[in-house]
Amino acid sequence: MKELFTPLGIDHLVVACNDNVFWSSQLERLGFIRVCAKTRNEYDEFFGIGLQLGNVNIFLVDPKTQRFEKGCINTFLDRGNMQVVEVGIRVDSIRKANEECVKRNLSPLIPECYFGDTFGDCVAALFRFSTLSSFQYKFVERREPFCPGVDHIAIAVDHLERWVNHYKFWGFEVEYTPQGKEEGLVEGKKSAMRTCALRRDGWAVALVKGVDQKRISQITTYLRMHGRHSIHHAALLFTDIEQKVESYLQSGVQFRLSKVPALPTEPITARHVFHYGEDYGGSLLQCFMKPFARKQGKGGFFFELIKRLSEQPKIGKQAFDDSTVRGLLESIEREEVAGDRGLIFSSA
Repeated sequence: MKELFTPLGIDHLVVACNDNVFWSSQLERLGFIRVCAKTRNEYDEFFGIGLQLGNVNIFLVDPKTQRFEKGCINTFLDRGNMQVVEVGIRVDSIRKANEECVKRNLSPLIPECYFGDTFGDCVAALFRFSTLSSFQYKFVERREPFCPGVDHIAIAVDHLERWVNHYKFWGFEVEYTPQGKEEGLVEGKKSAMRTCALRRDGWAVALVKGVDQKRISQITTYLRMHGRHSIHHAALLFTDIEQKVESYLQSGVQFRLSKVPALPTEPITARHVFHYGEDYGGSLLQCFMKPFARKQGKGGFFFELIKRLSEQPKIGKQAFDDSTVRGLLESIEREEVAGDRGLIFSSA
């Protein structure tokens, strides 16, 4: 059917945590800035604490946050701390988005009863994407121009083809599937994953499913912990990624390694964490932080940092690249083999 609305990109992430005051101070170590005053006010109480880093918007919510039903966040936190409970998608028109839902013979959007949030005036509505999802989508319409801060989100799924078809139903098109010996398969040394990247305008997702081999895939254990269709990581866009990563490393922020130092005493530098790749946008530079929190033997949500080195898209080039996808898989695998359980703000 004809698409009636345009998703512009990711407006915000809502991250559930056990204490949003504590975790806001931790995100400030990455350069995030509290949008509201330091003292809790009515916006913080209702929406959670709003933070910004460039064009990246994040709400930190905890069991005291009023916007969610009582007990909802506690139940979500049983699966793990610092996990994404909601993804806000900026759209050109809430009205048109609702019309498309109706034309697809689906439930209409559920309007949120407010006309602004911590980040400004807006109209918002919950989007019933799937009852099987571990997080919810919300559509947001704002007056100001949209500037993307999140490149894409990666979502752990239990059945790749089923979820690919679900996104296709909503007008998404496949941008990338690995071209290995089996379609969609990317292999590490001891485990593997199947993946597919899809996009509808500015709304980009990478679906990932674990494939167990010599070791149980980290994505398999992640899925068991956090549920089907759960946010695995979010890729944040940077133009100054080299300087940012050097600054993070000097302040003790922990990254997953792309290259192991020759000596245990050798300090970790940017060359140990960067992956170079290429996709439809040309050359890119990326790296992966360690998780914010995780239970023993389980995975946790983390940030990917990405810089696009070319401005002009390459016609006919896929929107991801096997080498860059394999880089993530091998970084996680190397960490697991070494028994590294370090977190973003603390080493193992």
